Amino acid sequence: MKKNILFFCPIPPPIGGQALISSIVYNLIKPKFLIDTNVKSKYFGTLITLFRTFLILIFRKVDLVYFTCTRSKIGAIKDVFLLFLCKLRGIKVINHLHGNEIMDLFEENDIFSKIITLAYKQIDVTIFVTERQKELMPLSLSNMKKIVIPNCYDSILDDVDFNHKNKKDEIQILYISFLMKSKGVFVALDTFEKIASEYTNVVFHIAGEPLSDYLMSSAEVKLLFEDKLSKLQQIYPERFKYHGVVKGNDKKELFLNSDILLFPTFFKTESFGLVNVEAMRTGNAVITTDHNFLSDIVTKDEGILVKPNDVESTYNAVKYFLENLETLLKIQQHNIEHAKLEFSPEQFNFRIKSLFSQYLERVEN
Repeated sequence: MKKNILFFCPIPPPIGGQALISSIVYNLIKPKFLIDTNVKSKYFGTLITLFRTFLILIFRKVDLVYFTCTRSKIGAIKDVFLLFLCKLRGIKVINHLHGNEIMDLFEENDIFSKIITLAYKQIDVTIFVTERQKELMPLSLSNMKKIVIPNCYDSILDDVDFNHKNKKDEIQILYISFLMKSKGVFVALDTFEKIASEYTNVVFHIAGEPLSDYLMSSAEVKLLFEDKLSKLQQIYPERFKYHGVVKGNDKKELFLNSDILLFPTFFKTESFGLVNVEAMRTGNAVITTDHNFLSDIVTKDEGILVKPNDVESTYNAVKYFLENLETLLKIQQHNIEHAKLEFSPEQFNFRIKSLFSQYLERVEN
């Protein structure tokens, strides 16, 4: 595979689903150029990103660009700049859509929306993570090829089977994601508190780092999270455990040690929820929200869908599994095989490599 490829995407840290998948694709394709869009400084970092993009696309030979499109109009400035430079140089473009708010870029009939639409006409193909997600692109982009490649779990989980599960008498429930209000971390804590007062054999695990969203700053999240967690740890010693940021084997062990993933997200752009399939692959039942396209990933066979930002609905779902352990066991066993069949790294890698090969062949011809 030719190496004159530019990647314009986020790479961890911070560790999120989009950045993790971008990292997997990056390590698979090994492009010649990388522009990491995970910038520490919003304004200065953006200027550096635009400057590097200009230098590479104008003064270096680039055959193909892979980028993860933004989900905000401010972020779209970078995308428009990138795409118009690709148009100027006649470079093929692969777009990978992870989020769910792309329609916001096109809905307003203002001049910037028209510029974004014009820029997006330079995209040759967009990768979607679910079939229904394809409906987000406007009809005016009819020449854009649309393909579906579901995200995959980390290959470090590939050797897991149900016999590897860490069996304990207690039920272990896990929340793992960014500690963001819209990711449902406080819904999880409030649910855990209700369950803890009723069941003595349940242990709660939380992993992730505080991060800002449109509802609460990272500093506010950190303060409120630490306050709530401290109170719960005092009332229920040894039953509330915070692991911070976990990755690699530590993350694998945390999933293997758990029985239920609780992911009550109502994040605006949530579309897939990579932790859902990671939990499935490690033999966890999944409780997540009926929000955006998550119902395409988690059905009644894999777990329970709850109302977004609703503690009572979430509590009832956890309680159902605690009162129906045979059903919990059946779903846990199903999820390992289901994840291997639908979300394996092997399938993902094959589809991604085939796509890149196809478009590089077009460049050569």
